[in-house]
Amino acid sequence: MPVRWQGKLQTGEEWVPGVDPSFHAEENILRNPNLKDWDFIEGGTSRPVCARDEKCGQAIQNSGMQLGGPPFKGRHRQGTDSNMFWRWERR
Repeated sequence: MPVRWQGKLQTGEEWVPGVDPSFHAEENILRNPNLKDWDFIEGGTSRPVCARDEKCGQAIQNSGMQLGGPPFKGRHRQGTDSNMFWRWERR
């Protein structure tokens, strides 16, 4: 954990180190073997997710979630204008 974050996690938050320095944040979470018991149902980013068919977009789709939400208002350098993802569950 970065030193500047130590002691700043909220109750219930957990630091999860990345598994590959070449991965983007979404990939590091969704492809982390230490989190295989977790059931990811939704997520969000502070920037647009990179292209749907590359890196993060592919990791999101492979985990059974879809990319979407309102269009991101910032600069779109990552290939999409989405910064939200989720899984629909039937009950």
